[in-house]
Amino acid sequence: MGRHPPILDSASDVSLWDMHFVEPALAMGSDLPCPSRGFSDRAKLDALDAERESLRESNAALVAAVERLTAERKAAEEALITNVQKVLMPVLQMLHDEVRPDQRKYVSLLKTNLL
Repeated sequence: MGRHPPILDSASDVSLWDMHFVEPALAMGSDLPCPSRGFSDRAKLDALDAERESLRESNAALVAAVERLTAERKAAEEALITNVQKVLMPVLQMLHDEVRPDQRKYVSLLKTNLL
């Protein structure tokens, strides 16, 4: 014989209803609403799918932003190195040639640390 749903007299009866009738139906993929929860599992899954898609889009946007910032940082670094080599190094070389021999070690130290 089949089971008949119990009469629901209290909140504890609702959870018994969920445990004995709704949970097995949900495990089989049913869209029955859960009286104690107010939403079907299908609605929850749909909301989770929408949130997952939103997170994927946000993640893709963040990855693109990180890639763009990395490229900009690399370009700025290369521009800085080029400017040091074209502007500062010739000036430091002239300074190196003009200072006393005991001061040249300081100019050499500057040149070494700028590269």
